Amino acid sequence: MVNARRNGRPRDYSGRREQGRLLLLVMSLGLVLIAMNEARKPKNWELFFPEVRAERDNEPNENVDEFSGKYFPGVKSEFLETIRDKTHFRVEEQDAWFHLFAVLRTADPAKLCRASIGRIARIQLSEQSKAYRGELVTIRGTIHRAHWLNAPKNDYGITGYYQTWVQPDDDPDRSIVVYCLELPDGFPKGMDISEPAIITGFYFKQWLKKTQEGLQLCPVVLARTVERDRTKQASESSFLSQPSLGLWGGILVVGSAALIAAAIASYVFRRTCRTTRPLRQSDPGVDH
Repeated sequence: MVNARRNGRPRDYSGRREQGRLLLLVMSLGLVLIAMNEARKPKNWELFFPEVRAERDNEPNENVDEFSGKYFPGVKSEFLETIRDKTHFRVEEQDAWFHLFAVLRTADPAKLCRASIGRIARIQLSEQSKAYRGELVTIRGTIHRAHWLNAPKNDYGITGYYQTWVQPDDDPDRSIVVYCLELPDGFPKGMDISEPAIITGFYFKQWLKKTQEGLQLCPVVLARTVERDRTKQASESSFLSQPSLGLWGGILVVGSAALIAAAIASYVFRRTCRTTRPLRQSDPGVDH
Protein backbone atom coordinates (compact mmCIF):
# COMPACT_ATOMS: atom_id res chain seq x y z
CA MET A 1 0.00 0.00 0.00
CA VAL A 2 1.27 3.38 -0.90
CA ASN A 3 1.00 6.17 1.68
CA ALA A 4 1.33 9.68 0.38
CA ARG A 5 1.96 12.81 2.36
CA ARG A 6 1.92 16.46 1.35
CA ASN A 7 4.98 17.39 -0.66
CA GLY A 8 6.94 20.24 0.82
CA ARG A 9 5.90 22.70 3.45
CA PRO A 10 2.38 24.12 3.85
CA ARG A 11 1.68 27.38 2.04
CA ASP A 12 2.75 30.44 3.99
CA TYR A 13 -0.03 32.89 3.28
CA SER A 14 1.83 35.57 5.22
CA GLY A 15 4.63 35.48 2.66
CA ARG A 16 5.08 38.24 0.13
CA ARG A 17 4.48 35.99 -2.87
CA GLU A 18 1.24 34.53 -1.54
CA GLN A 19 -0.02 37.91 -0.45
CA GLY A 20 0.73 39.25 -3.92
CA ARG A 21 -1.36 36.48 -5.47
CA LEU A 22 -4.24 37.14 -3.09
CA LEU A 23 -4.02 40.86 -3.80
CA LEU A 24 -4.17 40.21 -7.55
CA LEU A 25 -7.19 37.96 -7.04
CA VAL A 26 -9.03 40.60 -5.02
CA MET A 27 -8.13 43.34 -7.51
CA SER A 28 -9.37 41.23 -10.42
CA LEU A 29 -12.69 40.56 -8.73
CA GLY A 30 -12.90 44.24 -7.84
CA LEU A 31 -12.37 45.14 -11.49
CA VAL A 32 -15.38 43.04 -12.44
CA LEU A 33 -17.53 44.79 -9.83
CA ILE A 34 -16.31 48.23 -10.92
CA ALA A 35 -17.04 47.45 -14.58
CA MET A 36 -20.56 46.30 -13.68
CA ASN A 37 -21.20 49.41 -11.62
CA GLU A 38 -19.88 51.78 -14.29
CA ALA A 39 -21.98 50.06 -16.94
CA ARG A 40 -25.09 51.12 -15.01
CA LYS A 41 -24.29 54.81 -15.49
CA PRO A 42 -25.91 56.29 -18.63
CA LYS A 43 -23.14 58.84 -19.16
CA ASN A 44 -20.61 56.06 -19.71
CA TRP A 45 -22.62 54.76 -22.68
CA GLU A 46 -22.60 58.02 -24.59
CA LEU A 47 -19.62 56.88 -26.65
CA PHE A 48 -21.66 53.98 -28.00
CA PHE A 49 -25.13 55.53 -27.77
CA PRO A 50 -25.16 59.08 -29.18
CA GLU A 51 -28.91 59.10 -28.60
CA VAL A 52 -28.35 58.82 -24.84
CA ARG A 53 -26.56 62.14 -24.79
CA ALA A 54 -29.18 63.72 -27.05
CA GLU A 55 -32.00 62.45 -24.86
CA ARG A 56 -30.30 63.67 -21.70
CA ASP A 57 -29.72 67.09 -23.23
CA ASN A 58 -33.42 67.28 -24.10
CA GLU A 59 -34.61 66.35 -20.63
CA PRO A 60 -36.47 69.03 -18.69
CA ASN A 61 -34.25 71.38 -16.76
CA GLU A 62 -34.96 70.80 -13.09
CA ASN A 63 -33.56 74.23 -12.28
CA VAL A 64 -36.19 76.04 -14.31
CA ASP A 65 -38.36 77.78 -11.74
CA GLU A 66 -40.93 79.38 -14.07
CA PHE A 67 -43.38 76.54 -13.31
CA SER A 68 -43.75 76.72 -9.57
CA GLY A 69 -47.19 75.12 -9.25
CA LYS A 70 -48.12 71.46 -9.39
CA TYR A 71 -49.78 71.89 -12.78
CA PHE A 72 -48.89 73.77 -15.92
CA PRO A 73 -50.17 77.38 -15.87
CA GLY A 74 -53.81 77.48 -16.91
CA VAL A 75 -54.72 73.96 -15.82
CA LYS A 76 -57.64 73.95 -13.40
CA SER A 77 -57.44 71.13 -10.89
CA GLU A 78 -61.20 71.08 -10.30
CA PHE A 79 -61.69 69.71 -13.81
CA LEU A 80 -59.25 66.88 -13.12
CA GLU A 81 -61.34 65.72 -10.17
CA THR A 82 -64.12 64.66 -12.55
CA ILE A 83 -61.93 62.06 -14.30
CA ARG A 84 -62.30 58.39 -13.41
CA ASP A 85 -59.90 55.57 -14.33
CA LYS A 86 -60.78 52.19 -15.84
CA THR A 87 -63.90 53.55 -17.54
CA HIS A 88 -64.95 54.66 -21.00
CA PHE A 89 -64.85 58.38 -21.75
CA ARG A 90 -67.61 59.85 -19.63
CA VAL A 91 -69.78 62.92 -20.26
CA GLU A 92 -68.68 64.26 -16.89
CA GLU A 93 -65.07 64.31 -18.15
CA GLN A 94 -65.78 66.39 -21.24
CA ASP A 95 -64.92 69.74 -19.70
CA ALA A 96 -61.60 68.37 -18.42
CA TRP A 97 -60.88 66.88 -21.84
CA PHE A 98 -61.43 70.06 -23.85
CA HIS A 99 -60.01 72.32 -21.16
CA LEU A 100 -56.63 70.56 -21.41
CA PHE A 101 -56.71 70.81 -25.20
CA ALA A 102 -57.43 74.53 -24.91
CA VAL A 103 -54.35 74.95 -22.69
CA LEU A 104 -52.25 72.97 -25.17
CA ARG A 105 -53.49 75.02 -28.14
CA THR A 106 -52.40 78.34 -26.66
CA ALA A 107 -49.21 77.24 -24.88
CA ASP A 108 -45.69 77.68 -26.23
CA PRO A 109 -44.51 74.20 -27.33
CA ALA A 110 -41.05 74.86 -25.91
CA LYS A 111 -42.53 75.72 -22.51
CA LEU A 112 -44.60 72.54 -22.57
CA CYS A 113 -41.44 70.48 -23.07
CA ARG A 114 -39.57 72.31 -20.34
CA ALA A 115 -42.45 71.83 -17.91
CA SER A 116 -42.57 68.07 -18.43
CA ILE A 117 -41.75 66.04 -15.34
CA GLY A 118 -39.65 63.83 -17.62
CA ARG A 119 -39.87 60.58 -19.47
CA ILE A 120 -42.40 58.26 -17.85
CA ALA A 121 -42.75 54.51 -18.41
CA ARG A 122 -46.08 53.01 -19.35
CA ILE A 123 -46.21 50.92 -16.18
CA GLN A 124 -45.90 54.10 -14.11
CA LEU A 125 -48.97 55.55 -15.78
CA SER A 126 -50.82 52.28 -15.32
CA GLU A 127 -49.92 51.73 -11.67
CA GLN A 128 -49.98 55.36 -10.48
CA SER A 129 -52.60 56.88 -12.75
CA LYS A 130 -54.08 59.27 -10.23
CA ALA A 131 -50.66 60.61 -9.22
CA TYR A 132 -49.80 61.57 -12.82
CA ARG A 133 -53.21 62.92 -13.85
CA GLY A 134 -52.91 66.43 -15.28
CA GLU A 135 -49.10 66.32 -15.27
CA LEU A 136 -47.05 66.97 -18.38
CA VAL A 137 -45.22 63.74 -19.13
CA THR A 138 -42.91 62.62 -21.92
CA ILE A 139 -43.14 59.24 -23.61
CA ARG A 140 -41.03 57.69 -26.33
CA GLY A 141 -42.03 54.97 -28.77
CA THR A 142 -43.25 54.13 -32.26
CA ILE A 143 -46.54 55.41 -33.64
CA HIS A 144 -48.39 52.70 -35.58
CA ARG A 145 -51.68 54.49 -36.21
CA ALA A 146 -52.60 58.13 -36.75
CA HIS A 147 -56.00 59.31 -37.99
CA TRP A 148 -58.18 62.40 -37.64
CA LEU A 149 -61.29 62.50 -35.47
CA ASN A 150 -63.85 65.28 -35.45
CA ALA A 151 -64.54 66.58 -31.97
CA PRO A 152 -68.06 66.76 -30.57
CA LYS A 153 -69.54 70.18 -30.05
CA ASN A 154 -67.83 72.01 -27.20
CA ASP A 155 -67.38 75.47 -25.68
CA TYR A 156 -63.62 75.55 -26.23
CA GLY A 157 -63.48 75.79 -30.01
CA ILE A 158 -61.73 72.43 -30.48
CA THR A 159 -62.77 71.07 -33.88
CA GLY A 160 -60.85 67.79 -33.80
CA TYR A 161 -57.61 65.96 -33.11
CA TYR A 162 -55.51 63.03 -34.25
CA GLN A 163 -55.79 59.74 -32.43
CA THR A 164 -52.43 57.97 -32.44
CA TRP A 165 -51.50 54.59 -31.03
CA VAL A 166 -48.01 54.44 -29.60
CA GLN A 167 -45.94 51.34 -28.94
CA PRO A 168 -43.75 52.56 -26.04
CA ASP A 169 -40.08 51.62 -26.03
CA ASP A 170 -40.28 50.45 -22.43
CA ASP A 171 -43.29 48.14 -22.99
CA PRO A 172 -43.58 47.23 -26.70
CA ASP A 173 -46.31 44.64 -26.12
CA ARG A 174 -48.78 47.30 -24.97
CA SER A 175 -50.01 50.66 -26.21
CA ILE A 176 -50.46 54.23 -25.12
CA VAL A 177 -53.14 56.28 -26.88
CA VAL A 178 -52.17 59.86 -27.66
CA TYR A 179 -54.63 62.47 -28.91
CA CYS A 180 -52.85 65.45 -30.47
CA LEU A 181 -54.08 68.64 -32.08
CA GLU A 182 -51.61 68.53 -34.97
CA LEU A 183 -48.89 66.47 -36.61
CA PRO A 184 -45.57 67.68 -38.07
CA ASP A 185 -45.43 68.42 -41.78
CA GLY A 186 -45.03 65.23 -43.77
CA PHE A 187 -45.81 62.99 -40.81
CA PRO A 188 -47.41 59.76 -42.12
CA LYS A 189 -51.07 59.12 -41.44
CA GLY A 190 -53.07 55.93 -41.59
CA MET A 191 -53.87 52.73 -39.77
CA ASP A 192 -50.59 50.95 -40.54
CA ILE A 193 -47.56 53.20 -40.10
CA SER A 194 -44.32 52.99 -38.18
CA GLU A 195 -42.84 56.29 -37.05
CA PRO A 196 -40.53 56.70 -34.01
CA ALA A 197 -41.64 59.69 -31.96
CA ILE A 198 -41.23 61.57 -28.70
CA ILE A 199 -44.42 63.01 -27.21
CA THR A 200 -44.97 65.46 -24.38
CA GLY A 201 -48.51 65.97 -23.17
CA PHE A 202 -50.99 65.91 -20.32
CA TYR A 203 -51.70 62.50 -18.84
CA PHE A 204 -55.48 62.03 -18.74
CA LYS A 205 -56.61 58.60 -17.52
CA GLN A 206 -56.67 54.82 -17.85
CA TRP A 207 -59.14 54.28 -20.67
CA LEU A 208 -61.19 51.07 -20.78
CA LYS A 209 -61.18 50.34 -24.49
CA LYS A 210 -62.94 47.53 -26.34
CA THR A 211 -60.56 45.87 -28.81
CA GLN A 212 -60.51 42.71 -30.91
CA GLU A 213 -58.78 40.98 -28.01
CA GLY A 214 -61.44 42.15 -25.57
CA LEU A 215 -61.45 44.96 -23.03
CA GLN A 216 -58.09 46.67 -22.67
CA LEU A 217 -56.80 49.41 -20.37
CA CYS A 218 -54.83 52.07 -22.23
CA PRO A 219 -53.14 55.13 -20.74
CA VAL A 220 -54.32 58.27 -22.54
CA VAL A 221 -52.17 61.34 -23.15
CA LEU A 222 -53.33 64.65 -24.66
CA ALA A 223 -50.66 66.52 -26.64
CA ARG A 224 -50.34 69.51 -28.88
CA THR A 225 -48.16 67.64 -31.36
CA VAL A 226 -45.61 64.85 -31.64
CA GLU A 227 -41.92 65.08 -32.42
CA ARG A 228 -40.13 62.74 -34.78
CA ASP A 229 -37.47 60.76 -32.96
CA ARG A 230 -34.61 61.64 -35.31
CA THR A 231 -32.04 60.03 -33.06
CA LYS A 232 -33.75 56.66 -33.16
CA GLN A 233 -34.30 56.88 -36.89
CA ALA A 234 -30.63 57.67 -37.48
CA SER A 235 -29.41 54.87 -35.24
CA GLU A 236 -31.67 52.33 -36.95
CA SER A 237 -30.73 53.38 -40.49
CA SER A 238 -26.99 53.52 -39.85
CA PHE A 239 -26.57 50.54 -37.54
CA LEU A 240 -22.88 49.64 -37.29
CA SER A 241 -22.09 52.10 -40.12
CA GLN A 242 -21.08 55.02 -37.91
CA PRO A 243 -17.80 55.40 -35.96
CA SER A 244 -19.80 54.45 -32.88
CA LEU A 245 -20.63 50.74 -32.85
CA GLY A 246 -23.94 51.27 -31.11
CA LEU A 247 -25.37 48.55 -28.95
CA TRP A 248 -22.95 45.83 -30.07
CA GLY A 249 -19.97 48.08 -29.49
CA GLY A 250 -21.05 48.71 -25.91
CA ILE A 251 -21.65 45.02 -25.31
CA LEU A 252 -18.29 44.14 -26.87
CA VAL A 253 -16.27 46.57 -24.75
CA VAL A 254 -17.98 45.87 -21.43
CA GLY A 255 -18.15 42.14 -22.14
CA SER A 256 -14.46 41.99 -23.09
CA ALA A 257 -13.44 43.83 -19.94
CA ALA A 258 -15.52 41.49 -17.80
CA LEU A 259 -14.15 38.38 -19.54
CA ILE A 260 -10.53 39.53 -19.18
CA ALA A 261 -11.04 40.35 -15.51
CA ALA A 262 -12.80 37.02 -14.93
CA ALA A 263 -10.01 35.13 -16.72
CA ILE A 264 -7.33 36.81 -14.58
CA ALA A 265 -9.32 36.13 -11.43
CA SER A 266 -9.80 32.49 -12.39
CA TYR A 267 -6.10 32.02 -13.15
CA VAL A 268 -5.00 33.60 -9.91
CA PHE A 269 -7.59 31.61 -7.97
CA ARG A 270 -6.35 28.33 -9.41
CA ARG A 271 -2.73 29.21 -8.71
CA THR A 272 -3.54 30.31 -5.20
CA CYS A 273 -5.67 27.33 -4.24
CA ARG A 274 -3.42 24.65 -5.74
CA THR A 275 -1.56 23.32 -2.71
CA THR A 276 -0.57 19.90 -3.98
CA ARG A 277 0.81 18.43 -7.17
CA PRO A 278 0.40 14.91 -8.52
CA LEU A 279 2.72 12.39 -6.82
CA ARG A 280 4.74 9.89 -8.79
CA GLN A 281 6.43 6.77 -7.44
CA SER A 282 9.80 8.34 -8.03
CA ASP A 283 8.90 11.38 -5.98
CA PRO A 284 10.56 11.75 -2.61
CA GLY A 285 8.19 11.11 0.24
CA VAL A 286 6.47 8.06 -1.27
CA ASP A 287 6.76 4.98 0.90
CA HIS A 288 6.94 1.62 -0.82
